Amino acid sequence: MNKTVGFLAASIVGGILFGALNAYIRMRGGAGVPPVAITTGAIGFAAVVVSILQVFVGNKSVAQASTEEDSRAKEFRTPPGELSALYIFRDATYARFAGLELTLDDVSVGQTRGRTFFKLEVAPGDHRLSSSFPGDSTRIDLSVTVGKGQNYFIHQKVWMGMKGLCHALALAPQDAEARIRRCRMLSLKTSIER
Repeated sequence: MNKTVGFLAASIVGGILFGALNAYIRMRGGAGVPPVAITTGAIGFAAVVVSILQVFVGNKSVAQASTEEDSRAKEFRTPPGELSALYIFRDATYARFAGLELTLDDVSVGQTRGRTFFKLEVAPGDHRLSSSFPGDSTRIDLSVTVGKGQNYFIHQKVWMGMKGLCHALALAPQDAEARIRRCRMLSLKTSIER
């Protein structure tokens, strides 16, 4: 849904609700609500409704990994052979229910939520990890050069900006292990061994 259309629709609904409230107050013998307050209330109502809807637009169901898989991943052992592990984690509780879509080299991995992570085993070389928010189609890319037999930690940060939900991907330091231990591992959409 176009944000402008959604905002206008929510403003109209807000105006109707505040108009009904005004009529109720006058019917009960009160002075009523000033027109400026009705307009301001309708705009505020619309902003809240559109913000809430934006968080849930494009959310897909996510499957958590088993407790055993989660525990094994949190041992942080490097994968066998020449593979390396990418841990992509989102440890903040802010916007916990907003799904952010992850892709690795243009192959869908799945959606993260607050306090979740994925563990991907990848071959050495250059890879592109992408994070996108379906609510507004923003996409952030991070290029990662992976060596053999190592763990890499990537933080998916989420915050509220002037235009809505913002997100970023950044390599995280080794102390990321403690942060990942507070998260729950998600199951991969597909097998990602590249």
